[in-house]
Amino acid sequence: MYNDSSVLENWHIAYAFARMLDLSLSETSIQSNEALIAKLNNKRRKSEHNILCNVSIEDFNTIRGLMIEAVLHTDMTKHFPMVNATKGMLQLYEEEGAQAIAWKGLIYMLHMADISGQAKPAPLFSKWTHRCMEEFFSQGDEESALGLPISPNCDRNLTKIPESQTGFIKFVVEPAYQVLGLYIPRVQDEILPIITKNYEHWMKETIQAEGD
Repeated sequence: MYNDSSVLENWHIAYAFARMLDLSLSETSIQSNEALIAKLNNKRRKSEHNILCNVSIEDFNTIRGLMIEAVLHTDMTKHFPMVNATKGMLQLYEEEGAQAIAWKGLIYMLHMADISGQAKPAPLFSKWTHRCMEEFFSQGDEESALGLPISPNCDRNLTKIPESQTGFIKFVVEPAYQVLGLYIPRVQDEILPIITKNYEHWMKETIQAEGD
């Protein structure tokens, strides 16, 4: 349906707008943006899910475009380019202030929220880890059943959870939050120490597992 491009993220935002407009995904997939906007002017306008039911067509267009852009940037394939780009915006931020980078900053923060499991204090970081890993393993089970290659970290028989989390923190979470801390000092003071503590927890778990 999405030509193998940001499949999960495309599905999420498409489904969100389908629910808002009280449509099925099959209906939205064959309509233009203008046709979707037209739904605002008929009986579906007051759908109980449609938080944009009272905006103008122009504003709906703008908001829809921004929402799509934001959600698609939560795709992990965009993670490292986004971290580098955000780091590169620091000079603009220092010269012209937050307003100059407001939207891109918000997109980055949304992505940070999306990967924030290891930035939460105990016991939340552990609970979110196991929830996420069970989702990954369920995906791996289905891939196996379909005869497809099992995606990284999705094989419940081979993936070691502590080891996967130390790598995730070291190479993905911590560097990204360090960049966020350049713009928001409280992240440096309050969040990065939590990430370090969680990393130490998973390192101990990894060492213990190797010993067993």
